[in-house]
Amino acid sequence: MTTENHNIDSVIPWRALIGFAIYLLLNPALLFINAGTLKWTMAWTYSGIVIVLTLVSRFAMFRWNPDLAAERANYRTVEGVKSWDRILSALVGIYGNMAILIVAGLDKRFGWSPETPLWVSWIAVIIALTGFAIGTWALVENRFFFGGGAHPNRSRAYGLS
Repeated sequence: MTTENHNIDSVIPWRALIGFAIYLLLNPALLFINAGTLKWTMAWTYSGIVIVLTLVSRFAMFRWNPDLAAERANYRTVEGVKSWDRILSALVGIYGNMAILIVAGLDKRFGWSPETPLWVSWIAVIIALTGFAIGTWALVENRFFFGGGAHPNRSRAYGLS
């Protein structure tokens, strides 16, 4: 953990920050566009949780481990990552998430699934919050928790390749 003061723009390139903002806004956009309505309480709840807690986790990482934040912001330029690992990471991390949001929105629009009881939804919210808390802790503390595929400079015991 580093204690130096860093400006976010000196550690993380603007391109990465813009991509991150687009990613955050794309989540609710995919839900609501595919649902065809903004009148969807649980989608607003989900979107709020995702946006707020993703920002909190990234600011926590930047605050307590700015070098790791910079490394993760530049994951596309890391040398030595196998091409299949980059493809798999994108499929699971970006396109898989997008597919889930699109199908959820379409499900809301066309009523494919039965209505979920409110108490079940709130239990799911509690589970999601717990998962975000654990994920944030891992993101900040575990240098091997790398989202851009298996990191070539890390021990093979911790990577996928």
